Amino acid sequence: MEEQQQEQAMVQRQEMDDARKKAPEKEQLLIMTIKEAQDQGRYFASLAFIDEHDVKYGKSPDVEILRAEALRKTDQHAQSEEIYRRLTKTRQKAQAWHGLGLMAGQRGDFAEAAKNLENASSAAPSDAVILSDLAYARMRLGDLEGARIPIGKAAELMPQNPKVLSNMALYLLVRGATPAAEQVMQSANLGQQARQEIYAIADQVRRLPPAPIQASGNASSRDDGNQVRGVNNLRASSDEVKKKQDEVVSASRLNQAQNSQQQAFDLQLPASAPLPADIQPRPDAQPQARIQPEPEPQLVNVEQQVARATEPAHTAPQPQQLVRGNEQPLEMAPPTNDPIAMMQPEFAWPPVPQGPTPAGLAGQQAEEKRLAEVSRQQAEEQRQAELAQRQVEEKRQAEVAQQQAEEKRQLELAQQQAEEKRQLAQAQAQQEAQSQQQLVRGNEAPLEMAPPTNDPIAMMQPAFVWPPVTQQQAEEKRQAEEARQQAEQQRQAELAQQQAEQQRQVELAQQQAEQQRQAELAQQQAEQQRQVELAQQQAEQQRQAELAQQQAEQQRQAELAQQQAEQQRQAELAQQQAEEKRLAQAAASKKPVAQTQAIPTARSKGSTSAIDRSILDDVSIVGGDFILKRK
Repeated sequence: MEEQQQEQAMVQRQEMDDARKKAPEKEQLLIMTIKEAQDQGRYFASLAFIDEHDVKYGKSPDVEILRAEALRKTDQHAQSEEIYRRLTKTRQKAQAWHGLGLMAGQRGDFAEAAKNLENASSAAPSDAVILSDLAYARMRLGDLEGARIPIGKAAELMPQNPKVLSNMALYLLVRGATPAAEQVMQSANLGQQARQEIYAIADQVRRLPPAPIQASGNASSRDDGNQVRGVNNLRASSDEVKKKQDEVVSASRLNQAQNSQQQAFDLQLPASAPLPADIQPRPDAQPQARIQPEPEPQLVNVEQQVARATEPAHTAPQPQQLVRGNEQPLEMAPPTNDPIAMMQPEFAWPPVPQGPTPAGLAGQQAEEKRLAEVSRQQAEEQRQAELAQRQVEEKRQAEVAQQQAEEKRQLELAQQQAEEKRQLAQAQAQQEAQSQQQLVRGNEAPLEMAPPTNDPIAMMQPAFVWPPVTQQQAEEKRQAEEARQQAEQQRQAELAQQQAEQQRQVELAQQQAEQQRQAELAQQQAEQQRQVELAQQQAEQQRQAELAQQQAEQQRQAELAQQQAEQQRQAELAQQQAEEKRLAQAAASKKPVAQTQAIPTARSKGSTSAIDRSILDDVSIVGGDFILKRK
């Protein structure tokens, strides 16, 4: 029992040791992932990976400097500066001071930037990027003599870095070595826009007041032939030195020829900054070329820099495909108006393209065909949806128009009824007023006398009074009532006719709507049938494509089987040849033994072969004859 416990304890200790050994490997892998994300410009993703590292392994200066860089690139300057200042007392102090210098340069405070970059250079004296940035900051302060040593060191430490070469070209332009600057820009594969911006920054630096010269005993960096000390060290060998000197002389002669022929191009420079005669921006060897420096520097983000880097340059050669271990000069992204962003080598390894395989090409074609079918189906569905919406909208508009017509008709009917009622009331009021007027004394209208009777004597009597004709009035009233009743009946009949007409119109509208619905239903059924047929066609096409793929796969399998059979046959043939060779060697080795046994020659020649000898287990001679024993 104790032995088992000891074995388990040993196994657990071994597992713990293995886990401790694997932990740094995982941490380093995560740190590599963070750096790769930042190299690709995915700084937000790198922040997520950094948070994951802090959760799993805790904070580390090596990772915190990456966090500060990501925060600076994502415009979180306050947090970035806080981390940079905290890291100035750790082993990452060089990168921390470098980051503080870059942030000061972004604010335009080049004095503070130069101070921070000096601290960074003191902590990492051989970092070419820091030296190049320090030289740039000093040039922006007008301290050309102070920029000479750092830019010379950076150029010799990293002679293929485009940012270092651009700062070297800027230094040469400010010092008046235009041909040498052109040569450096040409070696860095700078585009025309990048060169114009370097010329513009050089013009700004030349307008700065010169910095006070320190008593350091350094001689002037400029000598005859537009050569600057530190530039010659960029040459690899004496032959290359001679070649580049010849190119410098040729460029100088070309510059003089261009200056003598001013009609070949029109050079446009700021009027407030006259340049010496030997500092002339070279045009792109094209007539009527105009070089105009851009306005004052402005801060831009990294996405704009990358977009500008992808713009094709008219004079720069095509960028070469880079493979790790076979680096060639890469065309530098055109420097923007941001001076500090111009010093950052935002380089990302481009993927190495590989040719598609036949299977991958077939799959790609099938995928493109499927996507085309899907897009066509989506377009058809969208068209059907738009058609349905249009039909619904037309139906709604028809219903609205019908409703408006019905409301208008109802309104007209109500107005007609109100008019009839008003006229009837007016007639009644007139009749009532007339009857009231006749009953007032002194205003009696002469009564209509009754027709004379058949009694002539009564008619001649002086006391005879003609009676009022009440029956006639009653008859007239009755007739008026009958007329009113007839008018009312006629109105009721007209109203009934109108209602019947309305009902007929409603039924007709319903019939039309039903017919339209039937037509739409028929269209839908036809469309559904067309969709079904289309789906069947697509299914058939897909089946044909799958069948073609299956046939291709079967053909490939058959070819593979044939190849395997051929390989197997070749292997068997090789084995057979090896076996025959081995048997021949075995026969050759046994032949002297048989001769020493005095075997009859005539009998031995026709009795055995090489294969028979290989299967003999023993040979003996009895009475001058063979006794063969087989295995």
